[in-house]
Amino acid sequence: MTTFADEILDQLQAVAIAHGTLRTSDKALAEVVANALDAPERVAEIRRHLHSMPLRTALHARDVLLFFGFDGLVRLVDAQPVSDKAARLRVAHQPGPDTCRFCLMTEKRSLQPELMPELDDRGQRVPGSFLHEACMPAWNRLRQQATRKQA
Repeated sequence: MTTFADEILDQLQAVAIAHGTLRTSDKALAEVVANALDAPERVAEIRRHLHSMPLRTALHARDVLLFFGFDGLVRLVDAQPVSDKAARLRVAHQPGPDTCRFCLMTEKRSLQPELMPELDDRGQRVPGSFLHEACMPAWNRLRQQATRKQA
């Protein structure tokens, strides 16, 4: 990746950490990053990066999820590991059916579902528990962390 792409990564990670979860247009997110980099003339280039798989893969390696919903809006999620106590609290909390169990982002009901049912270790649906497809691996990691025996 280029130096500019690395700078975009740094800024996206900072935005994810600052917000926890964010749903916005790719243009608005690109403008935030461009302003932080003092490069307003590069918004179009940043938008192209937001849609690139190498950038999303690099973000994922930094525990940041970037994905697009059926509505075309970008979702940016901080997926950094938390303490064991925080993991147990998060797993114990079950939000409503329109809310992702991992990122806690509420999605509007639509003809195409944004959220998929959570499956337990046996492949059975967990009643009332839903996740973004992109959040599933991070949720499974959090769930495993929460069930580890306390030292």
